[in-house]
Parts: sequence; structure tokens; C-alpha cells
Amino acid sequence: MGSFGKSIGMKKNCMSIGWIRSIDSLFHRVQATDSFNYVISSGRDRRIYKTDLRDPAGSTSLITEEKHSVLKFCPTPDFSAIWVATEESSINYYVS
Repeated sequence: MGSFGKSIGMKKNCMSIGWIRSIDSLFHRVQATDSFNYVISSGRDRRIYKTDLRDPAGSTSLITEEKHSVLKFCPTPDFSAIWVATEESSINYYVS
């Protein structure tokens, strides 16, 4: 993935569509909706955030903070909830 510093640029077809500010750490996982309205991200801090890209201020809400590192996450098709797999071999479900 490489180093993103304090922000990550998202591009599609070589056109910049927005910037997301990292909260306390670099992102480990990032997934956007097909329409790029929302992004769900996780980092070394074990927190999972949902960011509204339609909001110019980039409003971000904390979904959860896991006790162990996040290995993978899988949002539902409408991004209303998320399945999270951790190093502890647990799979958790959260409403976002």
C-alpha cells in the first residue's frame, strides 16, 4: 500500500474525487461504496470508522474499537452494518 502520511487520496480513472484525513494512524484497510458516498476504514489503532465523503468537512464516526488487530472487514451491500475479523479469531457484527 505504501505510506500515505496524514491523508489518503482516492482516485478513479485518474481523477481525484476527495481526500480523507487519517485519525491517529495510517489506514490498514479502506473500502468505499460503489458511489463513493462512504468509506469504511481501519488502522493500527484497532478502530473502525465510517466517513461520509459527501460532507465537505468529511464527517467521520467511530463504529467500534476492537480489542485485537483488525484483519479484515466486510460491509453489508448498503454499508449499514459491517462484519469484522480480528487476530483473536473472532468475527464480530456491528451496525454502522
